[in-house]
Amino acid sequence: MAAIQVGDLVSLYRRKVPGLGLVVKKTHNLADHAGFDEEIFKYAPDPRTAGRTPPNWWYRIEEAIRDAADPDAAQSFVNYNHYGAKKTKLKKSFIRVRWVRKPSDYHATTTFSEEQWIPSDWAKPI
Repeated sequence: MAAIQVGDLVSLYRRKVPGLGLVVKKTHNLADHAGFDEEIFKYAPDPRTAGRTPPNWWYRIEEAIRDAADPDAAQSFVNYNHYGAKKTKLKKSFIRVRWVRKPSDYHATTTFSEEQWIPSDWAKPI
């Protein structure tokens, strides 16, 4: 698959409605771009053994998002990387897509936002 560049038309090929969007920005490490400390994920409690995620861990993440240089990018980084206990391989390469035709979003017919950060390996150039 060809590498995605700024200005390419892309789609989310795994979705029921793949959509069509224009790549506006590309970054190889979204956490650095956003000014978000990704080390916070290394201290995630294991939900299988802890029973519940301690609230102070989530408070630290929310504070880090709020204090980031680009809170939208930091929130996207957290959304795509917070599942699972102590992930060893985080998604870092992201693209910012401006949707011409919005893709479907799980149970919703279309995504909510006109522009969003998505992992670059989820998109396919057209």
